[in-house]
Amino acid sequence: FSLLMILGMAIFVSGIIKTVYILSFSNVSLYDISLIRTSIIIFFALVLMSLHLFLRFIKWHNVLRNCGIFIAVQTSMLGFFAGLSLILIPFLIGESIVRSFIVSKRAKRSFNEFFNAVIADRSYDLFAVLFWCIFFIDDHILSIFFLIIFTGVLIFPAFKILMIKALIVFTGFFIRLARISNIKADKDMLGKLIEKPMHKTMLLSIAAWSIPSMIIYLVLAGQGGTVSELLPSLSWRLIYTSFSLFTRSTMHQILYLSSAGIIRTGNYLINILTELNMDYSNAVLTVFLYRLSTMGFSIITGIISLLVFRRSLFFRSPLNHFEHIAGEYDAQLPKHCTDIVVQRKMERMLPMLSDNSALTGLDVGCGQGYYMKAFQDRKLSVFGIESSKNQLAEAIGRSAGQDPFTYSALPHLPFRDNSFDFTYVINVLHHLPDRDAQVLAIEEMIRVTKSGGYI
Repeated sequence: FSLLMILGMAIFVSGIIKTVYILSFSNVSLYDISLIRTSIIIFFALVLMSLHLFLRFIKWHNVLRNCGIFIAVQTSMLGFFAGLSLILIPFLIGESIVRSFIVSKRAKRSFNEFFNAVIADRSYDLFAVLFWCIFFIDDHILSIFFLIIFTGVLIFPAFKILMIKALIVFTGFFIRLARISNIKADKDMLGKLIEKPMHKTMLLSIAAWSIPSMIIYLVLAGQGGTVSELLPSLSWRLIYTSFSLFTRSTMHQILYLSSAGIIRTGNYLINILTELNMDYSNAVLTVFLYRLSTMGFSIITGIISLLVFRRSLFFRSPLNHFEHIAGEYDAQLPKHCTDIVVQRKMERMLPMLSDNSALTGLDVGCGQGYYMKAFQDRKLSVFGIESSKNQLAEAIGRSAGQDPFTYSALPHLPFRDNSFDFTYVINVLHHLPDRDAQVLAIEEMIRVTKSGGYI
C-alpha cells in the first residue's frame, strides 16, 4: 500500500512538472486571462464533476447490491471516493486496491469479494465509454466494432460476465505480481450479477460518462474569442466536438495504458485542438482547465477521503468511538426516545426477576448507566462494568454514587464465579472484534451468574 502511494505520488509529481513545462512554453499569460470568467468556468465545471462522481457512486452501490453485497452507504461511499486518490496507477490497480481494502476493512469481509465488485463496477464505465465512442469516434470501422461489443454486452449477460472476468484476470495478474493479494474471479458473486438486469446500472454509467464531455463543452464555450470564432457557442458543432474530444482522448488513454491520462492525454488533446486551428496558448489553457476540474478534482477528493478513512481507523474501534462521543451521547436520541427504549428493555427483564430487593445484577457494558438507573429506581442493586472511562464517568454521575462501577473490558469479567443473580448485556456484543470474543464474553457471563440465575 505504501509503495502504491509512492508510485501514485511520483506519477502525480511528473504530471505537475509536465504541466508546468507546457504552460511555460505556451505563452499563456496570467494577464491575458479573465480571472472572473475562468473562476466561473471552474466553478460550474466542478459542479458537473461532482454530479459525475455522485452518479458513479450510485452506480457502484447498485453494483454491490446486484452482487449480493449489502453494506452501509457510508462505508460504500468512503471506499469509492478514497479509491480516487490512486487513479493515477495504471491498470486500475491503485483505485481497485484502495477501494477494496477500505470497504473490506470496514465491512469485515473478503478483499477478493470486493475486488471483484470493483472490477464489475469499472466494467460498466468501460461499457459506457464504448457507447459514446459509437457515435463520436471518427473511425467508422471502430464505431461498428464498438457497437457490436456494446450490443453483445447488453443482450447477452454471459458475454458481459466474460468481459468482467477477463478484466479481473488482467488486473489480478499485476496485483499477484506485486504480491499484494491472490485475486480470482468469484463465481458465486458473478453468478448473482448475471441474474440481475443491467439496464438501470448501464443508464447510470452512460449518464455519468456524458458529463466529462459537457465539461469540455463548458470550457470551450467559456473561452470566447478565438474559440467562439472556431466553433460558435451553443452550437451543435461545439457539442459534437466536445464529445468527440472526450471519446478520442479516453480511447487514446486506454490504448496507451496511460495513468489517468497523465502526460500523454493532455498532449493529445492539445494536438487535436491545434489541428482544429485553435491557437496553441488557448489550446493549452483549455486542456489545463479541463484536466484541473476533472482529474485534479477527483484526485484531491480521493486524498481527502483517504485521510478521513485513516482518521476513522482510530475512532472506528469501539473504545475510541465511545470515548469520543461520551460528552454528546445524550444528543444522539431525545430523552423521551431513550426513556421508551429503556422501558421496553426493562419490560423484557423484570418479569424474570422476583420483587426481592436482595438480588444483585451485573450490567455488562453499562455505558452511561441508563439501565442501572432504572434498576436502581426499583430498589435492585446492579454492578456496572464499562471499557470507556468517559462513558463510565457519565454513568457514575447519573447514579449519584449509589451503584458500584468497575472499569473493565470484555471479553473477560473481573468477578468470581457465581457472583450475581442476573446478568444482562445490551448493545455491546456486536462491538467485539470477532465471534470467538463474543462466545468468550457469553461464557464469562455464564460463569459469574449463579446457578438458577438469569442472563
